[in-house]
Order: sequence, then C-alpha cells, then structure tokens
Amino acid sequence: MNLLKFFSWLILVSFILFIKFTMPFSIKETLSPSYTFILADKALKEFNRTLAIFFWLKLIKYHSEEELIAYTLPAIEVKEEDWRQDKDILPLLYIITELDPHFVEAYDLGGYQLAINLKKINEGITFLQRGIERNPQSFALNFRLGFVYFHYKMYAKAIPYFLKAVELTKDNLELFNTLKLIGFSYWRLNRLDKAYYYFKQAIQIYPQDKKTRNFIDKLRKDMIKK
Repeated sequence: MNLLKFFSWLILVSFILFIKFTMPFSIKETLSPSYTFILADKALKEFNRTLAIFFWLKLIKYHSEEELIAYTLPAIEVKEEDWRQDKDILPLLYIITELDPHFVEAYDLGGYQLAINLKKINEGITFLQRGIERNPQSFALNFRLGFVYFHYKMYAKAIPYFLKAVELTKDNLELFNTLKLIGFSYWRLNRLDKAYYYFKQAIQIYPQDKKTRNFIDKLRKDMIKK
C-alpha cells in the first residue's frame, strides 16, 4: 500500500497548493501555514472517504447486497458460481480500508472472507486485528474475530473478543447471540459453571427461547453429575 500512501501525500500537496494559489488574498492572508495544512489534511481525508465509498459501491454493483450478506452465512446450497470462493473482492477491500481506516464493513467482510470462506486463517485474523486496532469500539469487528476463533475451536482466544463485544452493544439480539457463544466457548473448555452463568444471562433477554432453556437444563444436570 506504499503506492497508495504516496498518491495520498501527492493529493495532500495538491490541496495545499490549491489553497495557496487559488484562494482570494483576503481569505488566504488569514490562514496560517499550520491551519492551511490542517485544512488540506481534512480535505484529503474527505476525498479518501469518498473514494472508499466509491469502491464499496463498486463491490455492490458486481455482487448484490444479498450476495455480500451470504459471504457471512453458512452455505445451504452451493450454486454453480459460489461467491464464497471469490478472491476478486479482496484487493478492493484492502484499498477501501487503507483509504478509510474506519470503514468497519470492509474489515468485517474481508476478515470473514479470508478466514472462513477461503480458509486463510492467519490472514483473516491479521486483517480483523488491524481493523480492531483502528476501530477498538466496534462491536462488529470484535464479534467477528471472536467468531473466527470460535469457528476454528480456539475457544480461549474467542472469549475475550466476545466479552468486549458484549460491552459494545445494547442491541438485544446481538447480546443474546454473543452471550450464548461465550457460554458455548466455556462449555467446550469444560468450564460448566461459567457456561451456565452466561447462558442464564442470555435467557434473561429472550426467556421464550426453548433451545437455550433446554441447554441450560442439560448444563444444570451435568454440573450435578460433576
């Protein structure tokens, strides 16, 4: 991405020169050199953000929103042209995240595509970790990285990201699903007491969920036997 950064700096210099030579003197004389740089930097960020949105829309043009959503859903039927094996979207996703480091959707989709669909586990994890470094308060990215670890049975690594995700959302469905995944992770680690605690937290959100209630009953019996 060094070439992309070079062009960004080139555009920044262009913005500075534009301000310097095209603004009316009455306005220009009120701008200090530092403020001129700040103004140009803001313009560059807006330009990059707009360009990132353009590339995202380019993705949607070739892959409908339903197909993009399907990247992150289990395959029920394998079509003749399986979008889950598409590698062409990856360069665009890398470009989008470099242009706009806060484009969470691109990190989310790219991380899942790499780690789950293309089985490039380390690349997917690294991509998501970079997204979290830039967007530490993102529920979606913390949940996604936790899910990747969970999917590959690395339950101890999944739990901290799920716990962080719980802190970052007030949406009932997101809380319910994340708490259950924490419970399942502890269950897989044979920490039945912890698993029971988080499933109890989940059932308080949706008390009518029969599958969760049945699993809680199973856990309670297993804890008595143990």
